[in-house]
Amino acid sequence: MIDDGPFARLWIHRAVKRFDLDLAAWPWPPHRGGDWATYWEFRVVEILSTVGMLTRKLIEADKISVELLAQRFDVELAPIRSDRAPDKISFPKVERYYATDRTRRTSVSLTTLCNSLVHSFVLVPEFNSAPLTNLRFERFYLASDFDKRRGVLMINWAWFVKEVVGAICADDIVSTAMLRTPNGVSLSLGSRRHDVPIHERVLLFCAASKDNRKRYDRFLEAWTDELGFPRSPWPTFAEARAEEARRGDTYTTQPARSSEIERD
Repeated sequence: MIDDGPFARLWIHRAVKRFDLDLAAWPWPPHRGGDWATYWEFRVVEILSTVGMLTRKLIEADKISVELLAQRFDVELAPIRSDRAPDKISFPKVERYYATDRTRRTSVSLTTLCNSLVHSFVLVPEFNSAPLTNLRFERFYLASDFDKRRGVLMINWAWFVKEVVGAICADDIVSTAMLRTPNGVSLSLGSRRHDVPIHERVLLFCAASKDNRKRYDRFLEAWTDELGFPRSPWPTFAEARAEEARRGDTYTTQPARSSEIERD
């Protein structure tokens, strides 16, 4: 687990900044005698894996706010051309298996994006090698082993740094609602604001993914069983929804639609 979220965010920020600085300073074309194409492909995998793994550790340690967990990130999805997915040898040939000329907009949560980075099956960088602009990292193609038969995400690097990495590094938990059972089962719902009621935190937390909702349900069950209460004092998901409807609250972050790549 990560004990201090701010230092993990600093690590992510410095790693991404170091990568961009190294890439900007690199001469192009490269010197003869070195396989620099493979080198920079490895550097891309290294930096994306660092962002994915550290962010997922922050999520597991409850160091990401419920607001960011529920946020949706708009990306491009290239659908698969047929029922044949790439294998471990052919995965770099993205255009052979995916219709990159027929992309559509979709949205994913931070949790899904990080899981795809950590468990990536297709992770192919695309560079711009214009001689007057040196070497530029334009975008990358991403699909996990689970998603490779449906499509591949096309993610612009500059957008990823600004929107995703920027959101992670700027995320700041100022208040936390937490309960713990005698056997050590706990749940922490951190928020960017002090005045967020429990039902709103529950809605945002459960909107992130089915795994979050299952985790919340397991906590309520453990709380009720271990402490011998007829029911948990925390709201169920249905009660949180009912309270949302009663108040007429609206949220800028919404759960995924059934047509999107993420299956919540």
